[in-house]
Amino acid sequence: MSPSRLARSPVGVVVLVAAGLGLAMAAVHSVFLTEATEVAPQQAIASPSRVGPDQNHVAPPVEAAGYGGRGTLTLASLRGHPVVLNFWASWCPSCRAETALLEDAYRRYHVRRLMVLGIDARTDTWGASALFLRQQDVTYPVGRDTEGTIARSYRLADLPTTYFIGADGRVVGPPITGGFTGEAGAQELDRDIQQLLQ
Repeated sequence: MSPSRLARSPVGVVVLVAAGLGLAMAAVHSVFLTEATEVAPQQAIASPSRVGPDQNHVAPPVEAAGYGGRGTLTLASLRGHPVVLNFWASWCPSCRAETALLEDAYRRYHVRRLMVLGIDARTDTWGASALFLRQQDVTYPVGRDTEGTIARSYRLADLPTTYFIGADGRVVGPPITGGFTGEAGAQELDRDIQQLLQ
């Protein structure tokens, strides 16, 4: 039967409709197959947030035994707060010199949700550091890096070292080493905190 006669017969209409439906289903299947094979892999390769001590990276986790009966201190519990993360030791002269400035900054800016978190180096002793904290009347939370794991994750090379971490948990700017001491140090610390709070 010729194509023109097939189109005019009832059987021919059914055949043509069935053929049209088959072509339409094949087209729909092709669209879904394209979405499954081309779109999904693009979503899968979206890189997660990078974790590390570098600028704009999510700050590495901190979990430290707290002084003064504070229990375990974690950086995760401070998410939503800008954080000044300070690594120190009681035997370190620059660390000792900057402690009063850190305490003053904590008291002044705590109303703006700023947190200061001190991490005592494993090279210190519990007794010496606890005595120093009492003598300096330190009220911001301080924990001890008993195994050195926090120092390694932050690639700590010197004491004191201070990191500034935004409320979103990301590292803001490069770390500051050498300590905030004297009038110039106080001004530098204040500028860094103001930038952190913006």
